[in-house]
Amino acid sequence: HIAMKTAAKLVPTTLELGGKSPVIVDKSANLQVTAKRIVWSKFFNAGQTCVCPDYLLVEETVKEALIQLLKTEIRRAFGANPQLSESYGRIINERRVHALQRLMQQGTIVHGGRIDLADRYVEPTLLDAVSLEDDIMHEEICGPLLPIVSFSSPEQAISIIRRNRYPLALYLYTESSEMESYFLEHVEFGGGCINNGMVHLMNAELPFGGVGGSGMGAYHGRHTFETFSHAKSIVKTSTKLDPSLRYAPYTSKKMNIAKRYFAR
Repeated sequence: HIAMKTAAKLVPTTLELGGKSPVIVDKSANLQVTAKRIVWSKFFNAGQTCVCPDYLLVEETVKEALIQLLKTEIRRAFGANPQLSESYGRIINERRVHALQRLMQQGTIVHGGRIDLADRYVEPTLLDAVSLEDDIMHEEICGPLLPIVSFSSPEQAISIIRRNRYPLALYLYTESSEMESYFLEHVEFGGGCINNGMVHLMNAELPFGGVGGSGMGAYHGRHTFETFSHAKSIVKTSTKLDPSLRYAPYTSKKMNIAKRYFAR
């Protein structure tokens, strides 16, 4: 609707539209550090950020080890009962709590799952055995639920990501430069991090925005001014020399010279 309104008056526009942002972990990743950074970026503000990791794609050989580390890190960060933690937030309203409760019914809860509607509290929750057809794998979650899906090859991971193409963010945890290059080259996304989460949003030197279904244009720092400014292109030419080559009549001699010049 915003794009339609601005298009009618030819007003420059940038749109940030969100999407399903994956966090990818391969077998070469430092799992201890990875778990700590995933928990921070996923459960910051109880998962209510536009660039929150929306689902976890983990190589199947390290899946169980990573899940155990995620559980440990959740307890370390928020205690045995996160509802009592001053470091853990609440969901914005009851309607959103109900939506998260519905999504939580999909897959198998391997950690968390408790809800207190009166307090708008939803526990940090890990969900395994989710189906790619489930709503939780298509809707933007915007809450503290992390669906976990395993992959056996980079190609399979790409095919899963492309079911929700053009994520706003992508986070890759790997120590392999080959894997890093592969995912950066094969996924269209707005921006992201290697071995970290969400911190690209904090750098005013980096343009922030989506691509395709996750938005258009970019902003932050000078990029904001460039998005909403027009660069006037000006060529200023001296009148002291005025070669006749470009002027008619176009003789064969002129054409031969022009062909040699433009063939360079």
